[in-house]
Amino acid sequence: MGRAGHVLSGVAIGLVIALVLGQFGGAHWLAGRPAGHGPLVDGDMDDVAHGAAEDGDDERPPARLAVIDGRRRLVLSAADLQLADVAIETLVAGEFVLERRVPGIVIDAAALREAQRARAAAEAARRAQMASAAALEERLQRLTRIAADTQLGAQRELAELELGWRRELERGVALDAELGRLEQLLTAQWGTALVAASRPGTALDRALAGGESALIQFAAPAAAPPHEVFIAVDGKRDSARVGTLVGAAPDVMPGVPGATWYVDAPAAGLRRGMRVDVWLAQGANTLRGVRLPASALVWHAGQRWYFAALGEGVFERRALPADVVVQGRAVMLPATGGTALSVVTRGAQTLLSEEFRGAIPDEDED
Repeated sequence: MGRAGHVLSGVAIGLVIALVLGQFGGAHWLAGRPAGHGPLVDGDMDDVAHGAAEDGDDERPPARLAVIDGRRRLVLSAADLQLADVAIETLVAGEFVLERRVPGIVIDAAALREAQRARAAAEAARRAQMASAAALEERLQRLTRIAADTQLGAQRELAELELGWRRELERGVALDAELGRLEQLLTAQWGTALVAASRPGTALDRALAGGESALIQFAAPAAAPPHEVFIAVDGKRDSARVGTLVGAAPDVMPGVPGATWYVDAPAAGLRRGMRVDVWLAQGANTLRGVRLPASALVWHAGQRWYFAALGEGVFERRALPADVVVQGRAVMLPATGGTALSVVTRGAQTLLSEEFRGAIPDEDED
């Protein structure tokens, strides 16, 4: 083959190499190289691979998902657990008073106090009338005796006094009717217990007048009054304030079933018409189980979950029963019926993310 043939063969080989590089990624590497750089040299492939790793969201291998005893488990290495800052605690079972969270509303205590003042004014008027009628009756009796003993002609004065006394008695009947009407309105609107507890001059009346207390109405599923009541403005049980149960309310809360009650609570941060969360504890309603801190709970698909630690780096996500809370912490029975349960108390949200990251197939596994 002559010199021209060798040249043509070299050109052909070069074209084939260029096509191969374009087919298997060489064209992509070159296209991604910044303008003004020379051809690829030794070490450039390492730089490209390093840059591709930096561009990815997370090049760590995902956590392994395994099915053990028919249940899905999350398996992490010791390095991953350390990176996620996972803390595991063995929680001992105990006896806890169950609480239930229900909605509540801050009611208008000013309207109650105004109605109480109107009733108190009617009572004062009735007492004054009774004193006036008693004084007239006493004078009437004395004049009647004097007239009989001295046989004086005091009939006219006696008649006028008797007329005034009878009119005072009629006024007393009218005042009684008004007082009964106000009492009936108060009881119908506010209930017997609250009316009695908030009469003018009582401790509750003074606290309401001074802005120290607020009245909250809530509905309880059980007909029996709750043993303890706690109120939170921010929806967090740990920051709830202790309330004092006043008594049953006469009306119902719209859209909320159950008996309604009034509770007196510290007024700080509470305003009329504000919606609050109320936690109710029934004294005899207890549960033996473990108490989970709030940091152990995660939310997924509208439900609360926790991660049980089953062994070295093995975890299982378990659903938490709804509406089971004790003093700001979830309560549940040990899964095995034992006296203790190991759970993730820090890093649970990270484990949830790892679980779903591990469930996404890798692009290279097609």
